[in-house]
Amino acid sequence: MRPIAIIGVMATTLFRAVGQPAGPAFDVVSVKPNLLAPRPAGINPFVFSPNGFTTTNATLEELILVSYATRRIQVRGGPAWIDSDRFDVIAKTDPAAGEMKGPQLLPMIRSLLKERFRLELHTESEERTVYALMSGRTPPKVTRAKEDEESGFDSTATRMSFRRVRIVGLVNTLANVLQTPVVDQTGIEGFFTFTLDLSQESSGAAGEISASANFAEAFLSAVRNQLGFRIEKQKAPVEMTVVDHAERPTAN
Repeated sequence: MRPIAIIGVMATTLFRAVGQPAGPAFDVVSVKPNLLAPRPAGINPFVFSPNGFTTTNATLEELILVSYATRRIQVRGGPAWIDSDRFDVIAKTDPAAGEMKGPQLLPMIRSLLKERFRLELHTESEERTVYALMSGRTPPKVTRAKEDEESGFDSTATRMSFRRVRIVGLVNTLANVLQTPVVDQTGIEGFFTFTLDLSQESSGAAGEISASANFAEAFLSAVRNQLGFRIEKQKAPVEMTVVDHAERPTAN
């Protein structure tokens, strides 16, 4: 099983036309291999700024996840190295063009991947067993975020804190943890802040959660018991992102 990664927590939508031209490009781009050991799980390697984007020690697959707002379990194909080789990327826009927010940079990251990694993708729809996240009998125990609150995500071995995220952020995290597609059927709009304490759901000694199966069970239980959501298995069409082609970039 691939290590659990919290990539895509901040995603708000899926991009369907992945095979189409990626659009505008950064003015300055640096891509270099990173030969250090993989970073610890739970650390977000991506930094968005008003005039650029940087990532440290990230795989091409992780770059695909963040730029196409998809999930690891919904990506297949491509050479094996896309989930093992790691890269540092610095991409900047011309300050004269004005400040840009994260979503505005995503088409530019896709252009970067197409140009530097020769990345080619397409999507396919598959009927699969999925988990559906639904509201319970009472309103979910999530706090509506303040307007000036910064979006973010922090995690430890037994605790996950979500700040100013849409419900789809929880959906994406569930999908990564459960290794199964998850669909949002809550109908809840807006940004929320909430924390999950997995130690309360653990049956291990001193609240420890070590095995992946135990972690997934504790996470699923926390979403139900602490947030008040329902989670059910269903059959539903799932959009898969297929990597048709990718090449290792030349460092610069």
